[in-house]
Amino acid sequence: MRQTSIASPSGRDKRRAFIDRWVRMTVTSGGLLVLLTLMLIFVYLLYAVLPLFKPVSIRLDNQFVVKRNAPALALGMDIQGKIAYRIDNQGKGVFIRLGGQGSAPAGSVINEQALSAPPVSWSRAIGGQPLYGAGLSNGRFTLLQPDFSATPPGWQFPLGDQPRALDIQGKRLLHLALAEPQPQQFSVAAITDDSRLLVGQFTPQGQQITTLGAVPATVDQLLLAPDGRLLYVLSGNQVHIYQLVNRPLESEKLASDAPGSGWQLREVVSLVGEKEALSGPLTLSLLAGGKSLLVQSPDGVVTQWFDVRKGPSPSFHLTRIRSFTPASQGILTAENTRRVFALLSPHGELSLFSSIQSPPLLQSTLVEGISHADFSPWGDSLLVENASGWSVYRLDNRYPDITWRGLWQPLWYENYPEPAYVWQSSSAEESYQAKFSLIPIIFGTLKAAVYAMLFAVPLALAGAIYTAYFMSAGLRRVVKPTIEMMGAFPTVVIGLIAGIWLAPVIERYLAGILLLPLLLALAILLCGWGSARLSAKTQWPLPAGLGCDGTAAGDLTDRMAGPVVGAIIGGVGVGPTVA
Repeated sequence: MRQTSIASPSGRDKRRAFIDRWVRMTVTSGGLLVLLTLMLIFVYLLYAVLPLFKPVSIRLDNQFVVKRNAPALALGMDIQGKIAYRIDNQGKGVFIRLGGQGSAPAGSVINEQALSAPPVSWSRAIGGQPLYGAGLSNGRFTLLQPDFSATPPGWQFPLGDQPRALDIQGKRLLHLALAEPQPQQFSVAAITDDSRLLVGQFTPQGQQITTLGAVPATVDQLLLAPDGRLLYVLSGNQVHIYQLVNRPLESEKLASDAPGSGWQLREVVSLVGEKEALSGPLTLSLLAGGKSLLVQSPDGVVTQWFDVRKGPSPSFHLTRIRSFTPASQGILTAENTRRVFALLSPHGELSLFSSIQSPPLLQSTLVEGISHADFSPWGDSLLVENASGWSVYRLDNRYPDITWRGLWQPLWYENYPEPAYVWQSSSAEESYQAKFSLIPIIFGTLKAAVYAMLFAVPLALAGAIYTAYFMSAGLRRVVKPTIEMMGAFPTVVIGLIAGIWLAPVIERYLAGILLLPLLLALAILLCGWGSARLSAKTQWPLPAGLGCDGTAAGDLTDRMAGPVVGAIIGGVGVGPTVA
């Protein structure tokens, strides 16, 4: 019986087997690492996105007794949530600790100061640092704001610690409104007890005071927009809107009292429908930015209004946008930087709203008998006062502008004539409301992909046909692996290389690149026509295909015409062009 022997592998075969195993392990490890990287990216994206849809929550952080001698007019906190202030109706301001520090317990007084005489009217400016105004019984007023940077914290008086005169007749200022359009320039509006409407522009150096005509017989409330150009006068169920056409901004123009001009009655808007009946007075509030007006009815329902330009008319009209229904009627308090507000009932029911949706972000139960409340500057805390003392609540409401409805449905934003799909995540405005609609992002992505495919598919098919049938073998051995490696690279890397290296090159030779297809086709046709016109005697000595090189002619023409055309159309590709 014949036996066959198995040859032992040679050194070359062993080396080849080792290389095969090494390549297999390398490719497998690389694939697993890529898969692991993709999974980690997905986990990170999930970690970053999930908080956007986390439900709003609130918890009690501290509760303590506070010494009080009179009802509060205003409450507020510092950014860190460690110190709060309280202003009462006797004109006294006090700073209080919200947490214990050493031997000083929570609720202990840090600083107490008499700010003004007992105010007849009271107002707070919208936006920026907290700014309050106290209207007095002698026609004067005082502006004040808390100063947490001092040690201990104290009070600042932007127009001086002495009251400034708004009414030279010395009448009581029944209603007051104020704004700070620019640093150290203040707008103040007031209604006197003899029904005169006064508007003044004040700086530390001077003032200009205007008496407005055509004032409603009964005025219930005044509000000034943060830019000082719109004045809302509430009278019953109507709001009279006055607009400042021209306002002096330079301090030298405010050197002395003078009758002002430029205030015009823009429109009178009814805030209640014809079939709606009121059981009490309305209340007005401005959201952050001063463009949205909140109207609270006696039954607790809140409606949002803002200016809308309708049709070709350049004028604006105050329009009702949406309504909010809280759990029960209560006091309204709004954040100073975001379009978020809360309604707190005497029974302690909290309804938290964002201005872009009617349903509440949060409904919860706090302490009963709330008489006053205010948000922290960042909206992460809520300070409430009742008969027992103060309660500090911590809010987790980091993304009030992110909702499922806002991502997929049109929303009506300020400065827009109608509901729209809008993506605009940032702006230069301090009180900007971010807009997050996925529809523009998805539509833009699909549109860009379609436009890219219109160019990519013909180029890819033409390149594949040329590589398979017309390209030389030596060049194909270089091009084919290069294309396969490009297919293995992530598209992000290829896009980065194209944006950093290829785009500047194309920009430099853009005119020549755009002219190349037209000139190349024209040159080939002309060369073919010219070759056909040559006689047989002329063509005989020439090698095949050398009668007229269309590619070379097109390249030469493109090099010559590219700079000229680029210079004509605006300096595009004025340098040497390549084909």
